[in-house]
Amino acid sequence: MKIAYVAWVPGGTETGVLKKMVFQLRAWRAAGHEVALFTLGHGDEPWQGAADLPFRVYPVRGAASWFTQAERLVDAVRELGPDVVYHRFNVYFPALERMFRRHATVVELNTLDLPEYRASMSKARFAYHRLTRGRILQGASGLVAVTEEIARSVARAGRPVLVLGNGIDLASIEPLPVADTSRTRLVLIAAKPDEPWHGLDKLLALARAMPDIEVHIVGQLGSAGPLSPNVVLHGYLGQAQYRTLLAGAVAGVAPLALHRKQMQEACPLKSREYLALGLPIIAAYRDPDFVHGAPYVLQLPNCEDNVQQSLPAIREFLQHWRQRRVDRNAIGGLDVRSKERVRLSFLSACAATRNGHP
Repeated sequence: MKIAYVAWVPGGTETGVLKKMVFQLRAWRAAGHEVALFTLGHGDEPWQGAADLPFRVYPVRGAASWFTQAERLVDAVRELGPDVVYHRFNVYFPALERMFRRHATVVELNTLDLPEYRASMSKARFAYHRLTRGRILQGASGLVAVTEEIARSVARAGRPVLVLGNGIDLASIEPLPVADTSRTRLVLIAAKPDEPWHGLDKLLALARAMPDIEVHIVGQLGSAGPLSPNVVLHGYLGQAQYRTLLAGAVAGVAPLALHRKQMQEACPLKSREYLALGLPIIAAYRDPDFVHGAPYVLQLPNCEDNVQQSLPAIREFLQHWRQRRVDRNAIGGLDVRSKERVRLSFLSACAATRNGHP
């Protein structure tokens, strides 16, 4: 198949989302498919980490350019002539109508968009999204949801749905040796750690309750207020930099407050990277890849006082993992290659149905 990947994300900066997309595209190409990536967002040049892929960036500068650049992007997709388009769900642009009419398009959903966008968008932009989101869902030939919860939220669209949790390219990530440090280090990595669902306030409360541990926070953070001495803020770090930081960590912190955007299930990209590096994780959601639990996942209740009520369990978990790493063989099911075989089969079926070949 010839596959065009379309996403409204910054194409010039290393992010977890962009790395996920690159993992997927490389797996598709390794399986014998022709691929191309088209992104719409801030930044003028494609991220150098994706230099091996056909990659076109459509930069935006001002509100109007989002619409005009979306038109240019869709024109470029038409020129490519893909058998199927894979589109990461986001806000609607009228240009999408032409893409849906011309190409079989499978839409990937990564969150419960209504509660998240209500919290993060202006009232006017959210009203626009509520009015137009259905046009994306109805225009799709199929939907991919990363959790059952998200799949249920779009069931009324009446489109074929595949539920498939996020994967990671295990072959590209070398596991870390056991941490050689005198203190227990916890690390939270997020693009915006102060987004409410990460539970930064809970993590800072954990640091106050356990002054003998170190808590390191990586990402663009606004004012965090007074911090206890065992909290270290790093700002943005690239992959090589945060790998060095994680080498001294005992565990990684995944979202602790998804209840704040009405979610119970998730499969965060960063949790996969922690595990691939050999770090166990502390989380507060149901993960579709660990429905029966796992010894390297401390799953807290998904409620407001989850950290406070789980302090003994957290301390015991950290003590258990101080001189251990997660066995790579235990997480083989997260590998992008096995997951992308499933996704490619779904894309092929959606394309065949759209083109009249069931």
